[in-house]
Amino acid sequence: MELEEVKKFLQVDFDDDDDYINLLIEGSEDYIKNAVGFFDTSVALCKIAAMTIISTLYTKRSFTLTTADEKSVILRSILMQLKYSSHAADESEGDA
Repeated sequence: MELEEVKKFLQVDFDDDDDYINLLIEGSEDYIKNAVGFFDTSVALCKIAAMTIISTLYTKRSFTLTTADEKSVILRSILMQLKYSSHAADESEGDA
């Protein structure tokens, strides 16, 4: 994912946090890869999951939630769908 795309999503129009946002981009992609086995920017659910993770970490500066909010429920559902999707099967076949 590109920095400018994520900054537009976050509505950030300054460069002070670019290093942190790049770290969040990389971390969200790693998180999704570890959770479902792949990350592919051409898969809309991958991008939505990444943006959800990035916006949560950027706005709260933490991934710890005190209550089960709607965003975490949606993210868990997206990750579960990705894990069992045909995209995951395609990625595992490519590893063989």
